[in-house]
Amino acid sequence: NKWLWLAVTGFALGILNKYNIAFQLLGLLPALLLVKQRDVFLKPAFYGALLLALLLILPNVYWQYKNDFPVIHHMQELTSSQLVNVSRAHFLQEQLLYFFGSILVLIAGLLSIVLYKPFKPYKVILLGFLFTMVLFLYFRAKGYYAIGLYPILLAFGATWFETWAAKGWKKWVIRPLLLVFPLLIFMLMLQKGAFPTQSPAAIVADSDMNKKMGLHRWEDGKDHPISQDFADMQGWKELAGIVDSVYATIPDKEHTLVRCDNYGQTGAINYYSKFPKINALSYNADYIYWFPKNVQWKNMIMVTEVYDDDPERKDERPYFDSIYFAGKISNEFAREKGTSVYVLLGAKPVVTPIILQEAEDRKKH
Repeated sequence: NKWLWLAVTGFALGILNKYNIAFQLLGLLPALLLVKQRDVFLKPAFYGALLLALLLILPNVYWQYKNDFPVIHHMQELTSSQLVNVSRAHFLQEQLLYFFGSILVLIAGLLSIVLYKPFKPYKVILLGFLFTMVLFLYFRAKGYYAIGLYPILLAFGATWFETWAAKGWKKWVIRPLLLVFPLLIFMLMLQKGAFPTQSPAAIVADSDMNKKMGLHRWEDGKDHPISQDFADMQGWKELAGIVDSVYATIPDKEHTLVRCDNYGQTGAINYYSKFPKINALSYNADYIYWFPKNVQWKNMIMVTEVYDDDPERKDERPYFDSIYFAGKISNEFAREKGTSVYVLLGAKPVVTPIILQEAEDRKKH
């Protein structure tokens, strides 16, 4: 029964992270072959758990099948454009940073599986962790892909500390220290700007330590003024404000399409816009499947990336009565500084079929 629940829980949690479920499974299977529990492969309960897990993820698998498995295309793009720049040394460095405040518990978890007799039957957990980390290193995974591996190790470490420090002086000294230590580490990291609680300008002014820790290294493999996640957030409200300012001037909002170049722009507009029915769309990511087929578009607000090669909108001018530039992201710390907004009014009847065909073509490729 414990293996049944282990497998079901692992699969159910694993489907929540499309990037690392395969790595975790590939790491666990050879680990099982090296321990006494390898007889699990001979038990019907194990295959019953696999079947139950398959039923849990079947809706997602069916959707992937119906849409030509877009996750594969996404991973191919990710590998060629981002993972190729990942440093293996930086990957290992990030593992320490993610759990720096609980590093003592994590080390205890790793060691206790080997040294603490009651935990020795669970060596498969440690072996699975090691095998999976090797896979992550080989494929140059991003640091946070491995985060899902640690909760169970923290559970082992916490359980061991609970037992070891249950009596005597340890109860009154070690236990309080274990509570205070992560708080002190958090306060120190907060003071040094490891978390984006300050303005970008303040972080830049005191960024030496963060750069040394690799916190400002982006997926392109280079150091930047602020962290990538924080830079991603810069300009979101500004972009939504520009779009809202022109969207408000268009009387026929029902037939006005807000079309963005990527899902980040799309999500930012849909979240921060003051118009709840603005429904920005994109040919990027899952948004490509949500273009309505029963709307005849008459106007378009186009959001283009900074690398757009047609600022004069020469390609679109034959299809609209008028086109004008509305504004661009000017935040100097924004990762997408220069993202531009154009307003295209009076669409020809052929525009809607072209948009739907472009969406279909992107799905296929």
